[in-house]
Amino acid sequence: MNPKLVFFFIALFLGGSLVFSSSPLEAAEKSGIQVLSDPRVELMSIVFRLAGNPEYNMPNSKCPYTDEVEKVFRPFSSHPVVKTAARLRREYGVSYDAPMSLAVHLDGIQKLKLRVPLAPHPANLDKRWKQKETELFLEQARDFMKKTAYRQFLKKHEKTYLGFGKSLEAKIRGQNFISWFEDFFGERPGLQTRLLLSAVNGGQSYGTSFLRPDGSEEVYSIIGMYEYDGAGRPVFRDSLFSLIVHEFAHSYVNPLILANQDKLEDAVSRLFGIFGRQMSENAYGTWQIMACETLVRATVQLYLRDQKQADKAALHLKRMKQKGFGWVGALADELDDYRKQRKQKDGLKAFLPRLVEFFEKTAKREEERKKVRPAILSMTPANGTTDVNPNLAQIQVVFDRPMRQGWSLVGGGKHHPEMGKPSYDSTKKIFSVPVKLKPNWAYKFWLNSQRFQNFASAEGVSLLPIKVEFKTRGK
Repeated sequence: MNPKLVFFFIALFLGGSLVFSSSPLEAAEKSGIQVLSDPRVELMSIVFRLAGNPEYNMPNSKCPYTDEVEKVFRPFSSHPVVKTAARLRREYGVSYDAPMSLAVHLDGIQKLKLRVPLAPHPANLDKRWKQKETELFLEQARDFMKKTAYRQFLKKHEKTYLGFGKSLEAKIRGQNFISWFEDFFGERPGLQTRLLLSAVNGGQSYGTSFLRPDGSEEVYSIIGMYEYDGAGRPVFRDSLFSLIVHEFAHSYVNPLILANQDKLEDAVSRLFGIFGRQMSENAYGTWQIMACETLVRATVQLYLRDQKQADKAALHLKRMKQKGFGWVGALADELDDYRKQRKQKDGLKAFLPRLVEFFEKTAKREEERKKVRPAILSMTPANGTTDVNPNLAQIQVVFDRPMRQGWSLVGGGKHHPEMGKPSYDSTKKIFSVPVKLKPNWAYKFWLNSQRFQNFASAEGVSLLPIKVEFKTRGK
């Protein structure tokens, strides 16, 4: 299938729909992609922004529209739904894609009810949403909408949403993501693919989905906006295409991973045992999430190759290595080989045995590599210490093996220590850097990072990035 893309922008008011463009709804429903400005997403983003979730308070989300969001909704920061949202984040980790998952499971903003029962737990609703907590949250959210005149706010900003949509439409016109997905993953009858926009989300984007009672599915790529021109219009770079593919791919990949945890757990959990700290720093806090992200990123790599974008594919692999996903290129090779040999109707599920084998081989290789990867035996001051003497003259790191000449002390700003010239001792195992500290102050920096990895063994194997934090005591 090679569908012509039809773009329309819709907001749900009073349980109905208001179409912002002239494209007929019927034509859009028959097309491959729907581009929406969705008030359910806006509501979740605003609530979790007020609750203090960092991912919904990104500095790059600032624009005239989010300035208006702050002006209108910030006075309601003490509303019960905001307090509940903050508690759900603390107790259950409701953050990042979890609010978006709930958003697409809602029937609109008139009743703000779930489209399917909570018991049993809906197949595609994020597991962090517990039944009683979700019911309480939605009850409070309905009151929040009433107290803040949320629907009136949406009505006032119709032109803003339309402008956002037009900017995206101009960028992706002619791009045929759906036919590529159907060719790669296999056709899914009844599938609706929806592209959502949210300025409140800034630089964060998410992929989620909703499974209808009839077994058909809606898949969503929720794109944040973080760059604007002088007129306040969003600017979308070519990297947007990879981002759209990435977020849509989650709706194909995640169900496969989660349905086959028993087959994948041994190998992927061993791999996570090596890279878990680095993954967690990027909000990939479980082996399941790491497995999903691996397969999604390999899908993006294959997409870039298919688009004959060798330079972008190479840059993508470089960034994946920096983020800890050094095996993405090899998995993309496996996927490419698989699709050349598969039967026409085979989808991603038939790839599962090869995926299990791939993770097993990768885990074994990284376990061998770990044997020659440098480790830290001790650090002065010890990482996490809260009563460091402010007169301490140097920071010292003792490694378990000789290191090559080089280092990456990464960070900056007022909480980065003032440092002198670093050096190693004669054994190349003890690294020291002179510092000037002040009393009653918190310090933080990184030994290596995703981008800079010059702390490496004599054999050239880099230290996995480590975040160093400590506090000095008062004089």
